[in-house]
Amino acid sequence: MNISFRMPLEQDQPSTASADPKRYVILLLDSFSAFDLVSVIEPLKDANRMDRTQRYTWHVLSEDGAACRASNGMEVQVEGGLDALQKRDTLIVLGGDNFQSTATLRVMAWLRRQARNGLHLGAISGAVFALAKAGVLHGSEVSTHWTYRNMLRETFNDLDVQRTIYQLGPNQFTCAGGLATLDLMLQLIRRDYDDDVATWVADNLVCSMPRTGDHEQTFSQTTRTGERNTKLARAIQIMEATLEAPISPNAIAQQINISTRQLERLFAKYLNVTPKGHYIRLRLENARLLLLQTDMKTIEVALACGFNGASHFSKLYKKQFGLTPSQERGFGA
Repeated sequence: MNISFRMPLEQDQPSTASADPKRYVILLLDSFSAFDLVSVIEPLKDANRMDRTQRYTWHVLSEDGAACRASNGMEVQVEGGLDALQKRDTLIVLGGDNFQSTATLRVMAWLRRQARNGLHLGAISGAVFALAKAGVLHGSEVSTHWTYRNMLRETFNDLDVQRTIYQLGPNQFTCAGGLATLDLMLQLIRRDYDDDVATWVADNLVCSMPRTGDHEQTFSQTTRTGERNTKLARAIQIMEATLEAPISPNAIAQQINISTRQLERLFAKYLNVTPKGHYIRLRLENARLLLLQTDMKTIEVALACGFNGASHFSKLYKKQFGLTPSQERGFGA
């Protein structure tokens, strides 16, 4: 879909202005989520509507000042390029699957400059990669969308990549994106002003129970199996946490206080697969993300996903996805 539209960049002016309205600057990187952009701006707009007091302004940028394409094909007109910002600004970077190509030298230099100037800055979803590559997240606990989590862990050893929906520190924040973006924005509004403003905005957005940052990203399958059987859900969580160094079904069964035979019955009943088969599928899906998202060599991907050799890994990969790892990357016939 190729739709061009212009966001209402100049918000309706409230009847009064606060003594010191806060400005949010939003940098769009190619393939950003239009949903994330709306989830950033709408809470700010509603905070201004509460009692018609202008608490916020916002400014939307791209690297070159040209329209930026979202992941759904929409093009968003922006207000400028990599402008000089004020120390009191809050900077939010939005990005998506094209995180490697959009983390340009120019963007990274600009992000470092904003960090040195003391801005409160953060990133959502794939844009966390740009902040990490720029070095402004060094040693931090970070959150990102679950599809990018293992890629960040493998690429940036200095980061503590969490499973949470967002991480909010004194000067930096990171977020998984999607509905978590709205949760983050409500918390930022609460921190900027108070509970009354944040609660009014949440109610207006029909989000009366926003999640806190320590809420973990949960896979639908794990949630569904947890509703049906908590032992099975716990076994899957153990598998997801040990993709690089897989453990035996017997060890998993011991951790959840059941027998190996009982574990096999649970997987057969609810998922129609063996524990070993499910474990391998999880590791192969993680390998596929690393192949598509990183420059890691095939053997490095294999080892990062618990496979001892490239040949065995390639055979299993082709059986699962119909392509060899090289073909997946477009290198094979």
